[in-house]
Amino acid sequence: MGLVRKSLILPLLYLFNFLIVVILIAGLDLLYRIGIAPAEQGVAVINMIPYSVKQVLPAACISALLFTFLRMVKKPGSHLLSLLLLMTTASAVLIFSEIGVSLIEREQPARTLNASNVLKPGVFHVYGEGLLYVEEIEGDSLERVVNVRQKIQYLPRTEARLTGNTIAIDMSLHSEPALEFPAITIRERIFRPVISLGWFLRDYAILTDDLSTLLEQRGWEFYLLCVSLIFFVLGTNMWMRITRWPLFNFLLVVLIIRGVFFLYAYVRLNLANELGKLFEGSILAKNLPSFGLLLLGLLFILAEALFVPYDRLSKDGGE
Repeated sequence: MGLVRKSLILPLLYLFNFLIVVILIAGLDLLYRIGIAPAEQGVAVINMIPYSVKQVLPAACISALLFTFLRMVKKPGSHLLSLLLLMTTASAVLIFSEIGVSLIEREQPARTLNASNVLKPGVFHVYGEGLLYVEEIEGDSLERVVNVRQKIQYLPRTEARLTGNTIAIDMSLHSEPALEFPAITIRERIFRPVISLGWFLRDYAILTDDLSTLLEQRGWEFYLLCVSLIFFVLGTNMWMRITRWPLFNFLLVVLIIRGVFFLYAYVRLNLANELGKLFEGSILAKNLPSFGLLLLGLLFILAEALFVPYDRLSKDGGE
């Protein structure tokens, strides 16, 4: 009965961990987005919250499971019951939170972007080998503009156009083509993540984009990816008991999950596309990343059952 009680508390602990992690990570993401797109530049802070929460949901679900693993290592309950309860709880949380936040996000007003989202008055902007200075900005209208590139050009008034990730400034006053450069704000340069974190965010963004795309398509593939992701993370619980050092084990699990994010991105962008061309309409090719996560999770769980006792560390600690 004691083992069952220890297992029954895990879903509640997971939900608590999930809420704490969502608040922390979404808060950091929100601060980042306020930094690169402040409220006075077309987006109210309240309207950023659903998007920030949606972006961090997979990370929050995974992190909550990792913190729950720490409890399972210290006080292991029934192995099978613990896996079933966490599999059900975590999958339901990911699926329903993704659906709920998406519904809320659709009700948010559309964001309007213009030159004021990219350019800041009274500041020199660096682009390529040139400098651009704008005294006043109102929407897409620029006043008292100085462009320094090989020569100095002055425009008392001109217009800017923002298209995707590029801003173009009308230079017809000097009989020259529009001045174009990447639309990166001063704030975005400051808040831009370091390269190593940027690689992780790139791989993670592929996963979150896939979840959003599959959810929009309203097919079973969305549920498959959610369940596969949770199943894989549950499989990594084996590595939490691979050595006698819990902190080392925890860091090892984090590295494994990081590696699988990279593998997921590689399979999604390369192997899945190539197989899709060879086997057009194939369910396996279309959902290769999801099936890959399921296979890895299954291998980890089988290895755990055969080689790593579920209560290994708790016994070691009691000796």
